[in-house]
Amino acid sequence: EIFKYINRGISFFSLSFDYFIELVNKYCFNIDSSDNKKGPSVELKERLLLFERLFVADNHN
Repeated sequence: EIFKYINRGISFFSLSFDYFIELVNKYCFNIDSSDNKKGPSVELKERLLLFERLFVADNHN
């Protein structure tokens, strides 16, 4: 049970870290990967939404 939450925390951290790097690229280096339709930023937003749904659903059980 505890390991489940540890794994979830690690995956959440890595997601938010990816998102943070995305923001740094966008604002510090003016690299916007959302220019190409299916760039990392779009994929990251989808992954974050999916993860959020999974996390919320699991917490309600």
